[in-house]
Amino acid sequence: MPDVTLTTEQVADLVTTTLGSYDPPKWQDLTTDLQAFYALPQVLKEEKVQLEGGVKVVRFLQTDHLDSARAVGLNDIDRVNDRDMMEKIEEGWRHCTANMSLERRIVNMNRGEAQLVKLVKTKEHGMMVALAEAMEQWMWTLLSADDGITPIGIPYWINKYPSGNTALGFTGTLPWTGVYPGGLNHARFRNIAGKYTDFSKTDLLPLMRKGYRIGRFMPPVKHSANYDRGSERYGFYTTIEAIMMLEMLGESQNDNLGKDLASMDGQILFRRCPIHWVPQLEADTHNPIYGIDWAQLYPVFLEGEYMNRSPAQVCSEQHTRVRVHIDCTYTFMAHDLRRLMVLSQDTDKS
Repeated sequence: MPDVTLTTEQVADLVTTTLGSYDPPKWQDLTTDLQAFYALPQVLKEEKVQLEGGVKVVRFLQTDHLDSARAVGLNDIDRVNDRDMMEKIEEGWRHCTANMSLERRIVNMNRGEAQLVKLVKTKEHGMMVALAEAMEQWMWTLLSADDGITPIGIPYWINKYPSGNTALGFTGTLPWTGVYPGGLNHARFRNIAGKYTDFSKTDLLPLMRKGYRIGRFMPPVKHSANYDRGSERYGFYTTIEAIMMLEMLGESQNDNLGKDLASMDGQILFRRCPIHWVPQLEADTHNPIYGIDWAQLYPVFLEGEYMNRSPAQVCSEQHTRVRVHIDCTYTFMAHDLRRLMVLSQDTDKS
């Protein structure tokens, strides 16, 4: 890079070029307090990305059949049944943004190609970590009320058991008072929920086993025109206390552990499905255990607004500063809540 003074416009061009570089200098990342992320990795997987247009995301659900089958005798008179079988759920788009900026005079202080690449790359990395951390919080946190701006996440779709009904069943509903997921109040559009007390084979495990089984629906008539995002991809997500107790439970039933005192750490499974620790869930004191089929719950992006990165531009009111923005317009959708589950030691529902 020539050792000359750069104009703000030249800085913008250099930032755009440098963001495409794949060989940045090394540095150590200590930017976040979260040990693991699931929101942004799930969002960025190509198999998870669904692009749609329109002002809302809409799904149509057939919640009943015609109930027209009956045994008949010879010469019986026909009785033709008809009923309304269709319901609709919908969610509005939510928007988020992150940005980075560079001051022209700071760039001119960083002489040489290596210094500029490092400066730009660390700024870009800071922008993406900020977005990842915010998405992780939105994905696992239920606000006290819908503000119409913050992206909705998993606790909106997968609700804990209602107060006074701790038994395992299809009881999860009402993220907020009077608000139903997708706007639909229907007995067949509720997630599995229940209360557990102990991390034991007689308390928690029977609930997990039953919950997993009752959520496996096999349609009697083939129907391929559904919203499923591929085949079932199930996983469990919980707090560090819950996963440590489950790991200890797994070790207690294994007589061939050898010398490893923590042989199950990071390897605990349920029905061959991985159980993950989600650091963001540490804010939930009820030790929730979410069972999620990612074929049923997934992010949908507005077409043209999937990780939309703007070119580097001069700030209109700061002529020595260059900025870059990354924008997303998306929402989470779930079209069959019966295949989703949450068990918890307490509830925040009324």
